[in-house]
Order: sequence, then C-alpha cells, then structure tokens
Amino acid sequence: MEYTRFDIPASVSALVDRAFEIELIDGSDLIALTINHGSNWHKIAEEILEYAYSNRHVNSDHNIIAPLYDNVIMELSDDKKPRPEDTVVYQDVTVDRVFNDKFSVFFDGVVKIYTEYMKNTFPNNPVEFIGYKVGRRYIKVVRDTSVFCFVDTHTGNVLKAASWNAPAKHARGNIYDDDYGLKNIGPYGPSHLKKGRK
Repeated sequence: MEYTRFDIPASVSALVDRAFEIELIDGSDLIALTINHGSNWHKIAEEILEYAYSNRHVNSDHNIIAPLYDNVIMELSDDKKPRPEDTVVYQDVTVDRVFNDKFSVFFDGVVKIYTEYMKNTFPNNPVEFIGYKVGRRYIKVVRDTSVFCFVDTHTGNVLKAASWNAPAKHARGNIYDDDYGLKNIGPYGPSHLKKGRK
C-alpha cells in the first residue's frame, strides 16, 4: 500500500501494511482511524490490535498483529529502551512469554473442544466465533457475545465468568498444569464446582 503522508513511523506503517495484507482492515477502516485519531499512532495501532481480537476476524489474526504492535510501542516509547526479551506486550499489558505459550495451547484447546462438540452434536448449526481480549489482570475468552472463561495473567488460573467483566472465585484449572487447564473445560466454558461452590 502507498501512503500520501510521510510522517508515519516505520513500525506503524509495517503494522498497517500487514493488517491490509491479511484483510484485517480496508481503506474505509484506515480513513476512519485517521479521522478519529489523527497522528495519535498509539491509538491507531491499539485499535488495529483490537480489530484482531474482534469477532470479524479469524483467531490467528492476533498472533500476526501483536508482534507488530509491540514494535510500535517500542518505537514510540519515550525512553526508546527495548523491552525485555522474556515478555510480550498486549494493550499495555506485559505478559511473561512462558505464560503466553501456555495460554496459546489452552486457547487452541478451547477452540478445538467447542468446534468438535458442535460438529458432532449440531452439525447443521453455525460454529460461533471464539476469541479473547487481554485486560490488565485477566484475559477474557469469549464465545460470540458471551464470556467463555477468564484466565488470570498473574497466576494462570482458569476461572468461570461471574459477569461480562468479572470472573467467579475458585479456579477450575491452571494453564501451567500438565493438561494446560483444559481438564474441566466443556464446550460452553469451565465446569461447575461441586460442594456448593460457584
């Protein structure tokens, strides 16, 4: 893609180019971004990352866009210091790369459990989108318009949803376990706890 502006940081340009390449955004999206945010490159990059988590796109988009978003944050940071190699940044959230690897296996497992259930049980029904969004403490895994579960970025605990924005108490598993926290995961989320716990 060719730009008529020459003040776009190289990292932002690379992010936009890649987003166009995988059809994450189109020309109208870019126009809307520049109208809404002007030269606030942080906000433009952040919104493109948000697109990758939205239900408009495939689950792999965030894996493609997130590293490019990291480059934007590094280039535009005031101190220009490189971030530690053992961390990855999503939306101003720093997550340990070991956690990221474990969570990726967990998330892929969630998608597999749900899609196989739908294929075997309701073969004629559409399969709903499953994605996730990283917050300051929790990653919220969503299925279409409902919350599938939360994952605590500090501990790796897998938690049932108490509401759209908050997890329930008591872990249903942990992504650092041998089963990557998938033991108690069903097609619609973590299983209920016994003995009266919610």
